[in-house]
Amino acid sequence: MTATSYDAVSYPGYAYEQTHPDRIATQATLFGMSPASPAACRVLEIGAGDGGNLIPMALGLPGSEFVGIDLAAEPVGRGTAVIDELALSNVTLRVADVLELPADLGQFHYVIAHGVYSWIPPRPRDALVAACGRLLAPHGVAYISYNAYPGSYLRDMASDILSFHLKGVGDPGERLARARHLMALVVAANARTPYAGVLREHFERVLQHPDPLLYHDDLAEVNTPVYLHEFVAHAARHGLQFLAEARLHDSQLHELPADVASELGRLPDDAVVREQYIDFVVNRMFRQTLLCRDDVALDRTLDARRLAGLSFAAAMRIERTVGEEPTFVGRGGVSFQPGRRRLSAAIEVIAAAWPNAVT
Repeated sequence: MTATSYDAVSYPGYAYEQTHPDRIATQATLFGMSPASPAACRVLEIGAGDGGNLIPMALGLPGSEFVGIDLAAEPVGRGTAVIDELALSNVTLRVADVLELPADLGQFHYVIAHGVYSWIPPRPRDALVAACGRLLAPHGVAYISYNAYPGSYLRDMASDILSFHLKGVGDPGERLARARHLMALVVAANARTPYAGVLREHFERVLQHPDPLLYHDDLAEVNTPVYLHEFVAHAARHGLQFLAEARLHDSQLHELPADVASELGRLPDDAVVREQYIDFVVNRMFRQTLLCRDDVALDRTLDARRLAGLSFAAAMRIERTVGEEPTFVGRGGVSFQPGRRRLSAAIEVIAAAWPNAVT
């Protein structure tokens, strides 16, 4: 097996909550699907690396089966050692090429591809989407993340600059050092033009990235952003349709001026069109999209009856002021007041129960 850049520069695995089958199944249920129970399902992750995402799922869902594939042998070996140490029998990692997936994989209720689509060439990129269409069970859901336009035009500009600076430099450590030096130089120059300011702020953010992220994302040889409508069209060629964003919050625009909200409210009743215009407004750089088979009849009218049987959990703290309803503060300091007494009381019960869920 040919060595990959991930064999040369290790990329530590992480657990991504938005890819968890419980989260994905909830989204699917809200939009009228009948997804498999996360407690008894089959999950495939393409680009699983060392299993940092799959292994915690396997620990928490012993009745489900998890399969991870990755082209890089080194992280698969590390992950397999962890699986053996934990004596897990419901998760396996395999070295495989998305262009030549094993014939014995079978169907899956959930397929995950985080940080893969934009970072591989056109043939394997198409094979990735084709695999989702081919391997998904009838009410299965695929999660695919990718760099998105229009925001990623800024990534393109930064990539062009760094590519020019690193021409002929092959050693990973030297590439990282030289890239950081140039970005720090641009930041320190503090050029006083609006365009320089945009680039400076971007480089300030990128300089905070750890080396593995910088090397495999910002210095990657292949990094292909797409508009949402282009991604959806690609999925449609393989029998898939847009379901939702993995984070529902990303599909909403908050605190808009009334006239702007009114104008956007007149957009066609088409989920993809609305999402695309949201990307224009927020200049989105990254998407995490859920897909399902195109023969599934979706119902995007949110119906409270679909909440029956679901559990609720939220990491929030409660702030109280005498004479006022409680304020709920979530991760990142985002706060809100529900404005309805019964809803506020219900959320208070959920917040107090964390990290446990309320049924």
